[in-house]
Amino acid sequence: QGLGVKNEIKEIIASEAGYLH
Repeated sequence: QGLGVKNEIKEIIASEAGYLH
Protein backbone atom coordinates (compact mmCIF):
# COMPACT_ATOMS: atom_id res chain seq x y z
CA GLN A 1 0.00 0.00 0.00
CA GLY A 2 2.81 2.41 0.87
CA LEU A 3 4.41 2.08 -2.55
CA GLY A 4 1.03 2.54 -4.23
CA VAL A 5 0.47 5.78 -2.34
CA LYS A 6 3.94 7.03 -3.31
CA ASN A 7 3.26 6.20 -6.95
CA GLU A 8 -0.03 8.11 -6.85
CA ILE A 9 1.69 11.10 -5.26
CA LYS A 10 4.39 11.00 -7.94
CA GLU A 11 1.73 10.92 -10.66
CA ILE A 12 -0.08 13.87 -9.09
CA ILE A 13 3.14 15.87 -8.80
CA ALA A 14 4.08 15.02 -12.38
CA SER A 15 0.64 15.99 -13.68
CA GLU A 16 0.78 19.28 -11.79
CA ALA A 17 4.24 19.93 -13.25
CA GLY A 18 2.77 19.31 -16.71
CA TYR A 19 4.64 16.08 -17.48
CA LEU A 20 1.48 14.03 -17.99
CA HIS A 21 -0.42 16.80 -19.80
